Amino acid sequence: MPGLQWYPDKRLLIALSLAALSCRETERVSSAARDHATSVDEGARPGSVAQPDDPIIQKYRRLIPELMAEQDIPGLAVAVVDNAHVLWAEGFGFTDTDRRVAITPRTIFSIQSTSKTVTATAIMMAVQQGLLDLDAPITTYVPDFTVNSLFEEHPERKITLRHLLSHTAGFTHEAPVGNNADLGAVRFQDHIASISDTWLRFPVGTGFAYSNLGIDLAGNILQVLSGRPFWQYVEENLFHPLGMVNSSFDVEVIRPDTRRAIGHTGSFPRVPIEIPIIPSGGLYTSADEMGRFIQFHLNRGVIKGRALLEPRVLDEMYTVIFPVRGQPDGYALGVGRWRNADLNDALAFNHPGGAYGFVSYMRWYPELGIGISVLINSANANLSIAQDILNDFIAVPGTVYHDRLAALAPKSRAVRGEPIPAPSGGNWLPPADLAQTIARLAPQSTAQHRARWAEYVGMYRTRVWNLLDLISTPSRVFERVSTGRLISPPIWKLIFPPPG
Repeated sequence: MPGLQWYPDKRLLIALSLAALSCRETERVSSAARDHATSVDEGARPGSVAQPDDPIIQKYRRLIPELMAEQDIPGLAVAVVDNAHVLWAEGFGFTDTDRRVAITPRTIFSIQSTSKTVTATAIMMAVQQGLLDLDAPITTYVPDFTVNSLFEEHPERKITLRHLLSHTAGFTHEAPVGNNADLGAVRFQDHIASISDTWLRFPVGTGFAYSNLGIDLAGNILQVLSGRPFWQYVEENLFHPLGMVNSSFDVEVIRPDTRRAIGHTGSFPRVPIEIPIIPSGGLYTSADEMGRFIQFHLNRGVIKGRALLEPRVLDEMYTVIFPVRGQPDGYALGVGRWRNADLNDALAFNHPGGAYGFVSYMRWYPELGIGISVLINSANANLSIAQDILNDFIAVPGTVYHDRLAALAPKSRAVRGEPIPAPSGGNWLPPADLAQTIARLAPQSTAQHRARWAEYVGMYRTRVWNLLDLISTPSRVFERVSTGRLISPPIWKLIFPPPG
């Protein structure tokens, strides 16, 4: 929907009302936080549960409403946790611009691509159960699946779950059916079937290309092998043991929840709730329940004294396989792994998410024993504040996080290993010889082909959710004269001709 226009007098009123609302919500949640602290494992001496008058909370009670007003954000929820406690959980603003339902730490949001870490965790549970093998070809489980490749015959016979979870199979980001531009109900199975119409971007296992398709295929394999819907397996094996009772991938559960956050983005009047990319982006959850998920990882897979995931299985999940297995930094299995140079090279795991009018962020530091989840119901959000909040909690002298940070010595390059070169936008790192390989394998274009392609040269607009975007800069399709090939930015769907 169109961005709200905030004027100076309105901004002040909104900031004051949000601050007052958040004060009341923190008071309501403080007792729940203390109760929750008794339900998780005390793997290490925790810090103190922050009180409503804590200087850090007071600071962000001022800053967050200001940020929301500046960025036209209707609602936001945050949870900061350590191994054993909810340090702070608070809601700001409202679920929608009608300002009727206040955000609380228990309000469910779409977390979009942060869903990938949850899906990967569920996959690792199936691996531990012996249901799946990370290194078996996926055709072991879905023998009829195929995908196109210029580089090799039957690439599906080489692709493994490890490739799918680490974005190294070579898939494109989207599928023809059920992608981020589609509106309306598209069946998950139709989405999965359309992946066979795509072409791999490089030989299997030789590059990194961030893709929804690999995670969705992994989720589909999980439901095939478990004999139950994907969402049901995750609820029974992960959400229920962790007490994530309001979290769900099931749209039939999500849709009727009248207190869920509503997504807001750009000029679109209403953001769709149903998306077919369920395992890679379909989870609705709350800040407090994402706090439980983070605590589960901080406690190395232990919940209520029981090892739900064994350390060896978690270590597999936390291992980066590209460009070489054991590479310290990069994208592991469904989660990013890196060391923060500003915090004595403390190890961090994280995953952001953003689309369909939502932005989410999750990060935890296992060596420091602290993590954060921030959920926002607007696509116009800047989440740098998440790390700022963590930095402030870590910086308090006398806390266990500060002591752990002081005990960390910055890692030498020899210990850290050579970092992976930063992919463009963090999403693309092809093999070094990809251009030469494509030039060698691609069929030669003829004059007839070049003449046909030249007819498509021009300016186009992208159709998103059956609406034509008339605000963004149009995408250009042009012909490279030297090769006769068309060059274009990524475009999901071209409109021929654009609707009047």
